[in-house]
Amino acid sequence: MSHQAPVDTIQPNRSRKLTLDYARALRMQRAGAANYRSAARELAAEAAKLGYLTLSRRAESLAKRP
Repeated sequence: MSHQAPVDTIQPNRSRKLTLDYARALRMQRAGAANYRSAARELAAEAAKLGYLTLSRRAESLAKRP
């Protein structure tokens, strides 16, 4: 019999979540959404806090795009 951890104790894959958030911010920018910059800034801060510096810099760059 296999033992599985309860759903509420499984840690999400942080790298995957951040990558998906970056992709979402890119889609928002391409679609012309007004708030893509704030989403990118939040992502940059969260990625930097967790040590994902490359992703943080990419998100900062996205936030500065016209």
